[in-house]
Amino acid sequence: MLSPALPLDRLEISYNIGDLVIISPKNKAGFKAALTK
Repeated sequence: MLSPALPLDRLEISYNIGDLVIISPKNKAGFKAALTK
């Protein structure tokens, strides 16, 4: 799978059935915290 994000700094988010997106937020901890609010 090709992705513009560096391989060691990616988050894979799966949603619905079989859909996923790979992202690389600058502030990974802050991004995760925002998702759990």
